[in-house]
Amino acid sequence: MKVLNILRGLPGSGKSHYAKMHWPGLTPARFAPKGWSPVCISGDHYFTDLEGNYDFDSSKLGEAHLDSQIRLIQALESGVEEIVIDNTHSRLWEFRLALELARVFGYEVRVELRRLGELRLWFVLRCINH
Repeated sequence: MKVLNILRGLPGSGKSHYAKMHWPGLTPARFAPKGWSPVCISGDHYFTDLEGNYDFDSSKLGEAHLDSQIRLIQALESGVEEIVIDNTHSRLWEFRLALELARVFGYEVRVELRRLGELRLWFVLRCINH
């Protein structure tokens, strides 16, 4: 069965950590060999090189999201068995395209909402406000 997993949650809620623990062998679609499963699609991967160095540039967020959409379409067209999308997805419109594409390509969709604990939420909000 082909499955598209959509992880939702605020930055810092543990989406990436959950994905790594839940799907052994999970590899960013950006670096995965053709036919590899499971693959992860994330806007963060656009800012990460092969050595794992992360260099975020907010002016390139649009490019990062477009890159994620392209990689999703490629994975779906290739019939990758298990796909994990690891993005914020705070509003339905942010992952509506993924839902529609999953339906077209015959994927089961699972949505996982990651929540922050109280202390972590306080810390994240404090960092955002300072």
